Amino acid sequence: MKKIIFIVNLLIILISVELFASSPPADSVASFTEKTTIGATDLMLIQTKISNKYTWRKLTGLSLWNFVDQVIDTNKTSFLATSNTFTGIQTFNGAVFDAGSHGLVLFDGDSVVCTTQMFTHGIQRYSVSSIIGRNTAPFFNVYTKTLTIINSAETDSSVITLDDNGDVSIPNLTVTETINIDSTASLRLIRYAHHDYTIPNSTDTILTILAADRYSLIELDLPGNITNGISRLYVEGATIGTVICFYTEETSFEMLFKNYSGSDDNIYMGSNFTMGKYDMIEFICVVESIIGQTWAQRYRSDN
Repeated sequence: MKKIIFIVNLLIILISVELFASSPPADSVASFTEKTTIGATDLMLIQTKISNKYTWRKLTGLSLWNFVDQVIDTNKTSFLATSNTFTGIQTFNGAVFDAGSHGLVLFDGDSVVCTTQMFTHGIQRYSVSSIIGRNTAPFFNVYTKTLTIINSAETDSSVITLDDNGDVSIPNLTVTETINIDSTASLRLIRYAHHDYTIPNSTDTILTILAADRYSLIELDLPGNITNGISRLYVEGATIGTVICFYTEETSFEMLFKNYSGSDDNIYMGSNFTMGKYDMIEFICVVESIIGQTWAQRYRSDN
């Protein structure tokens, strides 16, 4: 009987030692000081299973953070699902969005609201039906230095700009309905650029202009009466639609323009025209090719 009592007491002692060895510090939880952050060197007690027994181990705050970071990085695709989609998150402060392997950061519906400013390097359409603004909620103010408009076939473009004088430049403008001009407004039409040109010899029959604009008013200085007549005109850089208006201030000499009469001529004007002081004749380029130019008379004025 004594042996049995001894064995029972021995077992109680061994069990008590085991429980003491595998228990946390004996401090009461109520006496612990509360801590709301985890520092890199903070220690935490955890139980780990070794040989079918749980043993106490210590874990630093830094080790805990590294473990959590590794788990998030390894499983981020499953966290976000295959489409990398956040659902129900409404506010990102200081966030950086990276398209990554998916190629796009997609916001569905009316999900992006910028209450101050949005900075972007470029905006690309998402589909052929993409728009900016709506008829019920249009963009009220658009500020841009250059506005480039692309045609529907995406084969050509036109640029609308504003110069330092406040003038808007539009390369080509077609009005399909009406232009309304206020009674106090002014309309500036075509202004011809002025050039001087001296005809070298009174026997010349070819007029070669090396400096001209799309619309040019050219004053001709005559060496004498141009009686043989000018029947051929060449203007450097002229294209179809280039307009040249000639006049002279000479009081002593006259100049003859001759209508097309042979294959070497390129001026079509109905009939010859002799030009004196302040008389004018205007031509427009109607053909421009590698073999030459063709000019047609727009008007003449015997002043």
